[in-house]
Amino acid sequence: GREAGIRAETATFDRWFYAVWFIQEVLALGFKRVVIKARANLRYLYRGEELTIDQLQCQVTSYRRAPGTNPYVKFAALRVVQPGLGRIKLVFVREYSRQGTLTQEYALMCTDPRYANHKVYHAYKLRWRIEEIYRETRQNHALEAFHARNFNAIYAHVFLSFLSHTCLMVSRLLSSKLQDMTLGQIMDNVFRAFVELLNTVNGVIVCFTDEF
Repeated sequence: GREAGIRAETATFDRWFYAVWFIQEVLALGFKRVVIKARANLRYLYRGEELTIDQLQCQVTSYRRAPGTNPYVKFAALRVVQPGLGRIKLVFVREYSRQGTLTQEYALMCTDPRYANHKVYHAYKLRWRIEEIYRETRQNHALEAFHARNFNAIYAHVFLSFLSHTCLMVSRLLSSKLQDMTLGQIMDNVFRAFVELLNTVNGVIVCFTDEF
């Protein structure tokens, strides 16, 4: 990303990756912060006491909406200390339906205590887009269709699978004719189309299938 002039500041992961050593390694790469869903079995230091997420949530007195953000989400936050990471922030999130019913309640951990609550929330929500891309790559770009044990072979296969997905996305962005099609339709009608090359006296003629 640096070669392209792009520098990510926030990294987000599934709760499965909530390990202090892993988060330390991510921060050592140059990221400014890590956002991850908090785990119930961990203890945080708050006002001289080691407390779990449930116990810390009892310390929260009020939830507030962030100005200019989703009106159906409220936040509360506590700054705590976690061994190995130092001062961090726990953001407690409550999501509501349009009828005002509480639908979800969870806590997020951010290694940057100064990062705004709604930004922590939005960073975590972007993770779902990553999950969608991963699922698409598994289903339509053969990400799991190999059994190699050599590291270079695995790396190359993963790289080509995601490159295939990227080509699909770029094709839709750059072609007005494809923008109303789903990725599956583009894959079937364009990327999986049969091509026949005919060498004639007038040059090479490219023939496509009727689906294309």
